Amino acid sequence: MVNMKNYIIDKNNINKIKNNINNKPIVLIGMMGSGKTSVGKLISKILGFSFIDSDLEIERKTRKTIPSIFKNEGEKRFRELEEKIFLEIFYDRKLINAIISSGGGAFENSVIRKLTNKKAITVWLDADIKTIHHRVTKRKNSKRPLLYDSNICFTLTNILKKREKNYSLAHVIAKVEKTSKKQMAYKIIKLIDEYLTNKDA
Repeated sequence: MVNMKNYIIDKNNINKIKNNINNKPIVLIGMMGSGKTSVGKLISKILGFSFIDSDLEIERKTRKTIPSIFKNEGEKRFRELEEKIFLEIFYDRKLINAIISSGGGAFENSVIRKLTNKKAITVWLDADIKTIHHRVTKRKNSKRPLLYDSNICFTLTNILKKREKNYSLAHVIAKVEKTSKKQMAYKIIKLIDEYLTNKDA
């Protein structure tokens, strides 16, 4: 288990971990508000990897915002675009040394799930409902399409219950704790290293 009191990793160990990762992309999955983007950016900085946010990739490609796609074209169309982006990332770009922050529902797609579990290291940022609710509601300007016109806590609970089974298929499960983003980033890096070390043992 990772000791959160000793989360800093020195440069030599970072290089060893990077060698252990062996050019595989790291895909962060989990609920909205779990920290995939903010912590993912820190992980990419620590490891010297590139960072990709799949939602931003969709917006860049379509020149539309995620909320507008949901509103005008529906969730089904958004999921089609999401799958297309992941196929492009892994087959067209053939990215290595990258941290990819996925949309909260991406791992529900069997194509994306099988693809990322085969060609990447998948990490579930496992945050509880209380933490997720606090984070998504404190951002007053946050536009979360699945939370429109709803009892947010009730909706989040139902979404998590639906997704937990597939989330648990990730290679690494990182319980989100009350700590700094930097500590969480180092925790995930150590968990990835532990997973790869045990896998190859």
